[in-house]
Order: sequence, then structure tokens, then C-alpha cells
Amino acid sequence: MAAAWAPLAALALLYFVAAKYARYDPADESPRWPLAARLGAAGFLIPPLLPLSLCLVVSYLLRAERNLSRYLYDYD
Repeated sequence: MAAAWAPLAALALLYFVAAKYARYDPADESPRWPLAARLGAAGFLIPPLLPLSLCLVVSYLLRAERNLSRYLYDYD
């Protein structure tokens, strides 16, 4: 039974990390979560919203990669 929850837990963890770094700004101490991000987080608890969460994971991963590229690469 626990093995069935492992992929969902990993996906939820990936969602929250991607959502955090998609909006990362060092000057902002506590960014607010937009409504779409809140609904995406609720998708892991309410099954009909799970497709929204999956779409937001992809969107947030792309935005996080673009947002963090200036911090990840060393420009000498």
C-alpha cells in the first residue's frame, strides 16, 4: 500500500520545489502563492484537480529553469 503513495509523494515534492523556484526572487522574503499554485497544491488532496497539478509541474519546471539560469551558470 505504501508503494502506491510513493510516486504521488515524489510528484508533490517536485511540484512544491518547482513552484518555489519558479517565483524565486532574492529580494522578496515571502512571495505570495497565486491562485493557480494553490489549486495545484490542492490537486494532490482532491483527485479531480490532479491534471491541473501535472500541467503546473511542467510549467513551473520550465519557469524555474529560466529563472534560476542566471544563478546556476558562472559568467566569467
